[in-house]
Amino acid sequence: MKSMLNGVLSLFIIFSMASVAAGETHIKQLKFKEGKNTSIVKNHIKGRQTIDYHLRAKAGQSMTVSLKSKNHYIYFNVLAPETDNAMFVGSTSGDHFAGSLPREGEYTIRVYLMSKAARHFERAKYSLNVSLSTDISSPELTKPTDTSTAK
Repeated sequence: MKSMLNGVLSLFIIFSMASVAAGETHIKQLKFKEGKNTSIVKNHIKGRQTIDYHLRAKAGQSMTVSLKSKNHYIYFNVLAPETDNAMFVGSTSGDHFAGSLPREGEYTIRVYLMSKAARHFERAKYSLNVSLSTDISSPELTKPTDTSTAK
């Protein structure tokens, strides 16, 4: 009985370690309080974890994202709707993104640790500040002004 219990415990430990080694992705819906266009998330990440924050936006809206942490190996990427290609890569572009969104849909802000920190199962506390403009500045959505002079 004792050896069977040890075997079950060993399998549990092995499967637990395998899931940590492979990395876990946590998905969270980023929400804005009513009447607000900024959301601040305070969280932490450890090892090979990835945290995806999803938010809906329209084409032409401006989004700004900034990440603050004492850990220098934490970054974020911004992914456009329905793609795994990043439109912003924090590890090469820094800890601040500001840009106009190309299309409507669900955007992903992916927070992660670089592989050196992830391999050592480092932990990083962070603050993620996300702002989304309420106005749309897409040229296709503005009506042309009539400049003709009627006689």
